[in-house]
Amino acid sequence: AVVSTQSARWSGVCAVSLTQWALLIGLMIAFVWWYLMAPFKQYSNIPQVAPHWFLGNKCFGGEPLNTNYMNHWNALEGHRFGIYWDGNRPAIFLRDLDLIKKVQVVDFDHFTDLGFQYADYLAKVGNVFGLADMTGEPWKKVRRLVNPPFSVPRLKKTVPLMNAAAKKLKNHLLAIEKNEVVDAAVFSRKFFMNNIASVVFGMDIDCYGTSESEFEKQGNNLVNLSNFIVVDLFPKIAGLLKLKIINSDTEKFFSNLCKEIVRQRRNSKVEVKDVLSNLIAVSDENSDMIEELMYKTLVQFFTDGYETAAAAMSVVMHHLSFHPDVQEKCKLKLIASSKTKQRVKSLKKKI
Repeated sequence: AVVSTQSARWSGVCAVSLTQWALLIGLMIAFVWWYLMAPFKQYSNIPQVAPHWFLGNKCFGGEPLNTNYMNHWNALEGHRFGIYWDGNRPAIFLRDLDLIKKVQVVDFDHFTDLGFQYADYLAKVGNVFGLADMTGEPWKKVRRLVNPPFSVPRLKKTVPLMNAAAKKLKNHLLAIEKNEVVDAAVFSRKFFMNNIASVVFGMDIDCYGTSESEFEKQGNNLVNLSNFIVVDLFPKIAGLLKLKIINSDTEKFFSNLCKEIVRQRRNSKVEVKDVLSNLIAVSDENSDMIEELMYKTLVQFFTDGYETAAAAMSVVMHHLSFHPDVQEKCKLKLIASSKTKQRVKSLKKKI
């Protein structure tokens, strides 16, 4: 009876003609095409550049990101703003300086969705990068909490830590100045890794030693590149598979590190002038700033203030080395700035 039922089903499938199969496949392709292109038609009245059916306006590997943005900027010439399609997600692309100031300062609270990650993806996986992944009213509430820790007066307190990291870099460069080749990308990454360790976590590490510290190893291993590509191109699939951009071992390491530092700080009552201490102060005043949110916000410093900053610094070093005249101008400006600060300090003392 089972065999006869299966045979009947197979014969039913075979009974469909090639023309009917072709029509069915054609309808499926048409539906998929309509599904992919439908989002691009919802804002057709706003200035935009014709998007690619899959990538939108972004270019996956064909050109640097800044070149891609500049090409989009030029294509929208004559318009104060337009749309940039990140895949099939629309993002506001501003060209007018007054509009940029209005969005970034005056009306900033109204732009609650950064779009750092796809909403569907975050719904399946959960928050990955703390404040950057929050949206809507929760983002507004937490942003008001973390604004004071990231204010200019608070951040100025971390300047001595930055100076200490700069001195370590100076000593390292003096030690290798006679080397035939000095890789700016390498020492730039080490400099910013030192900065993150001290300014963000309050840890005194030396990335210029012969052996790599565990902090440095985990920081360099933070992002899972293959998962990042899948999340960027296929966020819904990544959400279903619960793929995370951050490596699980690294996530566990920084989570435990953050919890241990928080525990030590609260027990010792010693004030450390770093970003983590600022966030601890916020959590003491408001229970919404939980430890998990703290650590995830701190991890974002690796994505925003490590590899990207190191790449920018190494490129600047490259251009300065090939343009000694510009290098001399920068040197003179720094000396003039230093003398001005010294004069201001002396005047304040006299007053």
